[in-house]
Amino acid sequence: MRCGVRGFRGSFWSAVAAVLLLLSTAHSPKPALAEDGSLAVEVLRSPDPYEVRIVIEGPGGTWTFEGRSSVTLSGVTSGTYTVRVYYRGYLVATRVAVVNGENVALSIPIPFVDLVLRAVDLKGRDLSGRLYAKAEPREAYGDLTVSGSSIVIRRALEPLAYSIYVEWESPLYAKKASANLTEPAWSLMRRGTVQLPVTDLTISVIDKEGNGVGGAEVRIANQLLTTGEDGRLVVQRVPVGYRGEPVSYDVEIRYMGYIVHRGPILTSTANYVFTFTADLRRLTVLVRGEAGQGIPNARVSLLREGNEVGTAFTDAGGRASFEGVIPVEHFLRVEYKSLSQTLRVLPSQMTGRPVTVQLPVYVELGGVPLSSLQLYLLLGGVVVTVIAVAASALLLVRRKARKVKVVGPIY
Repeated sequence: MRCGVRGFRGSFWSAVAAVLLLLSTAHSPKPALAEDGSLAVEVLRSPDPYEVRIVIEGPGGTWTFEGRSSVTLSGVTSGTYTVRVYYRGYLVATRVAVVNGENVALSIPIPFVDLVLRAVDLKGRDLSGRLYAKAEPREAYGDLTVSGSSIVIRRALEPLAYSIYVEWESPLYAKKASANLTEPAWSLMRRGTVQLPVTDLTISVIDKEGNGVGGAEVRIANQLLTTGEDGRLVVQRVPVGYRGEPVSYDVEIRYMGYIVHRGPILTSTANYVFTFTADLRRLTVLVRGEAGQGIPNARVSLLREGNEVGTAFTDAGGRASFEGVIPVEHFLRVEYKSLSQTLRVLPSQMTGRPVTVQLPVYVELGGVPLSSLQLYLLLGGVVVTVIAVAASALLLVRRKARKVKVVGPIY
């Protein structure tokens, strides 16, 4: 039994010795064929040597040095050696050296660079204010700061690829836009900008004939805007993409108090132009007299809820028109000289056919409009007056005749 224990102990210590020997030879050069050459490696710009690893591969084997910024291999075998430098676990530099019986020295700087990226919209305009950015891997650079529209990453490793996430929030519309990009540091330096899905929205309001509706009020994300004479407006610097998804906005469009549209719109980098059609009508008014004649130069007022919203004058044929009338109840007030008439107009009457308003005008005498009744009364009065005058004249003649006496001739 004791012999078995001793045999076990001997085998155990033999195994330990073998492992230690293997570990020591793994990090040490193997016997060189020529001992008159050396290879020295110095890593420059290292803020902390403990974060550096140097790996040398060559004819004599592989040597790994942890936590050292400079090493020297003496008496190395002549041949070609590959030197790799790692910083914080990332390969940052590779060099090749040929040793042929002489002393070779390599100075390898860690390729630190400072990255400066400007956040811009799809039109290339700077985005400043509520800007946020982060970069990965975090341990592969010094620090990241955001100032205005600039994102600065200090002490990045030039050959290393970084994943950068940038986010911007609109101070007006309370919506966010974001972008992701993954590129080597050297490529990011050339790029100089990171483009976010932010652009201008174009909103147009037209009628059924395609004409622009000016003066329409557009409310988007609590911002109130008004279309120009051409019916268009531009909403500037609007986020249209966030984390790969379209951005939705609630939009309400009113024209003269009438709701043209109310609901969400979905924006994206391919969808930022919107057109809304307003159900506006054309109202034609025909002002006629009792004989069916058109009455020119009559003043026609369009009223809604007691307020005058339009005024027109009739042409030679007695017609007047109003464009862009919203389909709600209106009133027409027609005024011609001393005459006035008000008529109710319903949306069902706004079909393009003229709404006829008849005024009590049959004829005008001396610029004074007269209805047929007035004319008949006037003519009747004239006849009565003529008869009365004739009767009075006749009566007067008769009275004078009675007073005259006839006397015979006097010789």
